[in-house]
Amino acid sequence: MPNFKAFHTLKHMRRILYIVLLWLWCLSLAQAQRADKWWAGISVEFAETKGLPGWAYGAEAGLAWKRLYAGAFVAQTTALLQGSENSVAYTVQVQYGGLGLAYHRPAIGVLEVVAGLRMGAGRALQRWSSATPPREPVKDALYLAIPFAGLELPLGASLSVGAFSSYRLFGGLDSIHNRRSHELWALANVLQVRYEWK
Repeated sequence: MPNFKAFHTLKHMRRILYIVLLWLWCLSLAQAQRADKWWAGISVEFAETKGLPGWAYGAEAGLAWKRLYAGAFVAQTTALLQGSENSVAYTVQVQYGGLGLAYHRPAIGVLEVVAGLRMGAGRALQRWSSATPPREPVKDALYLAIPFAGLELPLGASLSVGAFSSYRLFGGLDSIHNRRSHELWALANVLQVRYEWK
């Protein structure tokens, strides 16, 4: 009998590999500029998914060039979906991480315009509100792409605050009761604080 679970895992690994290769290709475009700074930041974002307001909290770090910065990120959402299965209520939240690349340039006064892309993988967690006996959360692997654009305000030589709009695109969701990946898609408003140092 075919091993469908192994096939499903292989399919997700191939998608993640494509994401990493695309990010490395984007990063190679920046090699003409010498990386001269490190940076780290935190972010909070708000999105409404299927009528349910939700938040995501994240951290990121990486290298900065003159007009580019690249790095890795991780994020955790609050509940993005809710429903019931066999009369037992549940919520779905997402944990994800990956790699990102952004470009910024002066726009108006000291404000800078920023555009970029994040790609990576993660998992959806279906948590039961009340079940007898208690149930373990259902986990399903995801892959994602998040294009974003917005404005960044430098506060001195090292600190900056950014406000962005992004669109969270998820794929791969198929193990959670009657749920599909597009239900997690959402426009998100992001506030980011970023610190750079040599």
